[in-house]
Amino acid sequence: MNLTWRQYQALIARCLYKFFLDGTLKAYGVIMEETVNSFHAHHYVIGCAFSLQTGIGYLIAPLAGVFDQRVHPRIIASIGGFLAGLGFIGRAFLPSSELWLLFLCLSLSGVGFGLVNIITVISLKETFESTYPTAYSVTLLPSYIGIAVMPPLLEYLQREYGEHIGMIVFGVLSWTLMLSGLFTPSGKTDSKEEIEMADMEMLHTNQLGNDTTRGVQKSCNGAETTDMEDYNEQSKLFQHASSTTERVIEGDIKGMKIRENGKCGESDETIVAWTGVKAWILIAKNHPEFLFLTFITILFDHGFTSWSIFLVPYGEYLGLDSSTAVWLSTLGGISGLVGRLFCIILFCVNRMNLSLGLLMPILCVTSAYVISLFYSSFLALAVVSILSGFGLSAQSCTLSSWVPSCVCEYNFKSAVYGFYALCGIMALSGGITTGNNSLVHPLFMYFFVLLLLTNTETLENKCTLTTP
Repeated sequence: MNLTWRQYQALIARCLYKFFLDGTLKAYGVIMEETVNSFHAHHYVIGCAFSLQTGIGYLIAPLAGVFDQRVHPRIIASIGGFLAGLGFIGRAFLPSSELWLLFLCLSLSGVGFGLVNIITVISLKETFESTYPTAYSVTLLPSYIGIAVMPPLLEYLQREYGEHIGMIVFGVLSWTLMLSGLFTPSGKTDSKEEIEMADMEMLHTNQLGNDTTRGVQKSCNGAETTDMEDYNEQSKLFQHASSTTERVIEGDIKGMKIRENGKCGESDETIVAWTGVKAWILIAKNHPEFLFLTFITILFDHGFTSWSIFLVPYGEYLGLDSSTAVWLSTLGGISGLVGRLFCIILFCVNRMNLSLGLLMPILCVTSAYVISLFYSSFLALAVVSILSGFGLSAQSCTLSSWVPSCVCEYNFKSAVYGFYALCGIMALSGGITTGNNSLVHPLFMYFFVLLLLTNTETLENKCTLTTP
């Protein structure tokens, strides 16, 4: 597949975001116990604080959407990258007794990541359009590279230089997210193919004009009038296409996009893209399959946040030393890469479906946490990490890539804003409800068994999630 420069830009910007967001979130598990002892706080309090990076980032999606309508996307993404790194730098110098400063710095990072998130995901959709699912799957590969690399890096920095240096290094590295602003496409423009097509239409129009003259001459001489009849028919088609284009341009000038076919092609009425709270209500009413997808995703985000923050502390809780427990994250990251590649292949060969994209990964995750109920050795936890990493990775890839297929193109932005806001609430709850290490695996099992029950053939037939 030949990519344009704008598509490469969108890919690079999104890859940078996913690498640092999920990599740093997973690294928090390395410093969980030390942070709990430093602030003399409960695990659920620190878990809530650590989940702010993802939760706040998703919750501000509607606000980021408002900025996207008024400020250049490159500026928004650059500001987001700066705030994300600033939060880490601030943590390096905050007093260990001031818990509210920890929440403030993590919220600051969350806001930064949230701004980058919305800009990059919308840019990816606008540049790739019909191939968005495959492109999105590719951008998720750096996510699990970060999960594999960042926790060992933080563990090394903490052991050799202390947590303060580790946070400074993480902050400086996160500032590379400002490059996402540079790599964010400046706006949706016509592709090379569209420009060439427009030139051909113009050339064809000129040719039709010449044919008209010849047709009139033939008609006046009493000859065949086939050319004139062909011209009349082609002229009608061309005028219809031109009027449609003018209506679309007029809609874009007013800040609205027009679609001709109403709800998913079932109506001939012309409607406009919805905005605000009304948009979410109408989207929920007209796209029930999107509600189903959102329900599955918010449960997933709860489990993923819990897995990211508490897997390493859970290993330490069961008796592993920190330098050994951190490898659980690396194993999960490597298996997550396999899960991403698995989904990319399914999308490329057009074989993605609920059974392969959701049911099988959920079975892997559920089986993993059933194992953790009965075995506590490093080998058993390694198997748990590998199975859960693969399952969570495949689920995330499938769920996020399916969003465009569940909602019409012209309301994609509004759907994404609400989608991420709900995910943010569940991500925050993931840090709270699994705050007690002794409850980590039962809660994991509960949520993934619930996910398993929602994926049945009945739901597949009722709420059709087709391959994009």
